[in-house]
Amino acid sequence: MIFFADLHIHIGRAGCGAPVKITASPALTVEGILEECSERKGIQVAGIVDCASPPVLKDLR
Repeated sequence: MIFFADLHIHIGRAGCGAPVKITASPALTVEGILEECSERKGIQVAGIVDCASPPVLKDLR
């Protein structure tokens, strides 16, 4: 079985607007990343590097 994956994606801002990774684009939110991966790029596995940040955990819940 073959999967298309990007295993190193940084989040720029949390859904609440709080900065997560200052040097990453503010357009890189959890919602934006998942939408881009699934609808535009055909990526089935996304590794979000900043997923342990409290505002990002809130977005994931």
